Amino acid sequence: MRSIAPLFAQIKETEASWDPIVTAWTDGGRRLGRTLFGAAFFDRPPMPFRFAVRHFIKKHDVRLVILEYLELYPAWIQVCHEYSIPLVVLNGRVSQKSLRIKRLLRRYAQKISLFCARSTADAAAAVRLGVRESIVYVTGNGKYDGLADLPQTKKNSLAEHYGHPDVVIGSLHPDEELAATVALSRTQLKAIVAPRYVSQAGRLESRFRRLGFAVSRESQNEPPARIHILDTYGQLASVYGSSGRTIIGGTFGRRGGQNLFEAALHNNIVIHGPSTLNVQEEVERFRSEGAYLAEDWNAAFSLVLADLPESNLRQAALSLRGATARNLKLVRDLTRQGLQSV
Repeated sequence: MRSIAPLFAQIKETEASWDPIVTAWTDGGRRLGRTLFGAAFFDRPPMPFRFAVRHFIKKHDVRLVILEYLELYPAWIQVCHEYSIPLVVLNGRVSQKSLRIKRLLRRYAQKISLFCARSTADAAAAVRLGVRESIVYVTGNGKYDGLADLPQTKKNSLAEHYGHPDVVIGSLHPDEELAATVALSRTQLKAIVAPRYVSQAGRLESRFRRLGFAVSRESQNEPPARIHILDTYGQLASVYGSSGRTIIGGTFGRRGGQNLFEAALHNNIVIHGPSTLNVQEEVERFRSEGAYLAEDWNAAFSLVLADLPESNLRQAALSLRGATARNLKLVRDLTRQGLQSV
């Protein structure tokens, strides 16, 4: 949602004849969508079956479809092609799962009108999938424009509100919980822990209590204990500012990483694990600027306590912006030209 918010704002500002509709699948995405897009947020898209897509397109007189990130639904691609509606992929990434079934996806991938890839590696993967090389562009990731526009928070007031935590652990995934809680129990650190999914909060609280921790929860408006669980939506990006040290979840398990960018905007020291396939661009850009690799949770908490140089990550993070303007130019050009022949 935050990735497309800057593009939405630019469209509303500069394209008076466009009337954008935004949809999202997940509960969290819909909740944030209503906040970011107001009346333009439609709720869930139709199920990805051709009859449902056709009905939606006719009902809303759709003239352009933008799929974001990994959303390569064959039904949408096929119906858009039938109706000569340009279909664009923004912030495009092609997963290994998609490449494993590229024989099934190839005939749909060939019908995409424009593919704006996050990186050169994603662009190459799109071509391997079957997207025509002539319509693949490397434009970057719009999330950096969206997240960079988050209001800046005052670190001191946040730290006071949350009791001066030693570390914020962001987006802790279920497969990381056990190792993280056990490793944290070997320290005296005070932490804010944000589970990746709110549904984890009860189990996470039980794990910490069994280890002897005092625990509080944001959703219950409890004053921060030694472990404060941030079990609410939309706050993590600002709460990163409550501490100068951050550990990024999703990087010590099977996920392949959550974004480092939000924590970097606060000029924090950022610590991540070895599983960073999904955030490789950030890892490479932030290396030597204040981001550190830890092989496991014990090493991560050791880095929290270590005497490290000051971070320069905010400047490094802001240097990643610019995808929105590049994407919008390509989308404008496409709509002026009409659907390219396939």
